[in-house]
Amino acid sequence: MEQSLSRGRDKSEHYIFITGLGQDHHRFITKEPGQTGFDNRGETKMGACLDARFRVKTADGGANKYGLRLAGVDIDCDCLIEANSDGDVVIHALINAISGLGCPPFLGKPADALCRAGIKDSRVYLAESLRILQEIHPRLTVVHASFSIEALKPKLWLHIPAMRSSLAKLLNLPITSIGITATTGEGLSGMGRGEGIGVTCLLTAQEICPF
Repeated sequence: MEQSLSRGRDKSEHYIFITGLGQDHHRFITKEPGQTGFDNRGETKMGACLDARFRVKTADGGANKYGLRLAGVDIDCDCLIEANSDGDVVIHALINAISGLGCPPFLGKPADALCRAGIKDSRVYLAESLRILQEIHPRLTVVHASFSIEALKPKLWLHIPAMRSSLAKLLNLPITSIGITATTGEGLSGMGRGEGIGVTCLLTAQEICPF
């Protein structure tokens, strides 16, 4: 958690801007003989938070019934994500960044408990994370969120406006406070080779200090 101090327009008010930092990795999922893949052990990516899932089928040959959902937006494509929940890697990265603001990690036992109760929608996990944030830091307000998505497919530029709008509603922010970029990674990683999706999220929050 990083902090910076600035003076507001009202000279009697000071603002602390806090940046949530965190990181999440998912190991390479072993594929069938003859298939190619990658192992991300030892790979470090700097950013507020990174979440990755891989486009593989489940053990029984099925696939996640949600297909591909990013930032709460369902995307029609042949890329299927394996996950216990809806596998929304954008929201998962956002949740981990919220934890980086000074909250206990939510993805893990709390999210697993909801999942076992049949709650698969990552937007519910996000709402609970924000509630916990307000309980722990009642004067802290998220003011900006920036996302960088790495994936060869699907092509996301047509979906970015809807994703920004969805995130703005979920965070109760103006759409101008949500930034999303997408890159293929030039094939330098598994995500860039079409084997999964990686998301880095940087959150900025503001707290008014009474001094």
